[in-house]
Amino acid sequence: MNPTNTALVSASIAVISACIAAYTTRGNSARAGFELARSLVSNLTSADTAKSRGILECYRRGTGPTNETPDMVLDHYFNLLWQFEQIHAGRQSLNQQRRINGTRPPSATSTP
Repeated sequence: MNPTNTALVSASIAVISACIAAYTTRGNSARAGFELARSLVSNLTSADTAKSRGILECYRRGTGPTNETPDMVLDHYFNLLWQFEQIHAGRQSLNQQRRINGTRPPSATSTP
């Protein structure tokens, strides 16, 4: 085999390897993005978050049996804020990954 053919075969193998690596990276990034979104939704709909929302709503309306002290209500408030901060950070992360993994917004009205 002459040197020119060897170089062409080597270059072809290198290009094919680079394409496979790019395809694999994109797939891994998409799976990681979906896992991030799933975990954020799971956290936002967890029993602890629902309890915090319920206690804050009862406190705001002044209805229902609440044995919570103002400090405990404040803890529930910050728990809910923390959940929203995590959602915001996750959304920013997913928006930045969009270029890599090719995902689109969930609806036409979503903003980046």
